[in-house]
Amino acid sequence: MEYPTRPCIMCGKSFVPTYPAQVTCSDNCKAARVRQVDNAYRRKNYRKHKEYVTKLEQDNERLQNELIDLKKELEMTIRELQVARKGKDQEEIRAALSKRMKACERMSLRATTLPCGQRENCFKPTRCSECPPMARLEEVLAP
Repeated sequence: MEYPTRPCIMCGKSFVPTYPAQVTCSDNCKAARVRQVDNAYRRKNYRKHKEYVTKLEQDNERLQNELIDLKKELEMTIRELQVARKGKDQEEIRAALSKRMKACERMSLRATTLPCGQRENCFKPTRCSECPPMARLEEVLAP
């Protein structure tokens, strides 16, 4: 389809457009038009953009100051926690732990929970006294 000739909005030369919205006659005029439109947009929106950038910079500075304050608070809390941990009587901690610990002489093991009835050692050479009554050697050996 052929469109009627029209003048180029950049140089004024008449041309036959290849599509209905074409307003420039050549690639050079097209590039000049793009620059012209971009520059007009920048001039129109410069103040708005500048205000936006200024607001972002202020927010960034405020957030950086908040981050610095939070880091200081965290460091102080860590120091207080370390002091509190050092102040605890280590013997009390060990005593509380040893009360919860159980021992298995067959496996030379001390833990808060023992694997009673889950290992072959629980059944050989004889059944361990701590082994649960429902545990079976066949279940332990099965893959």
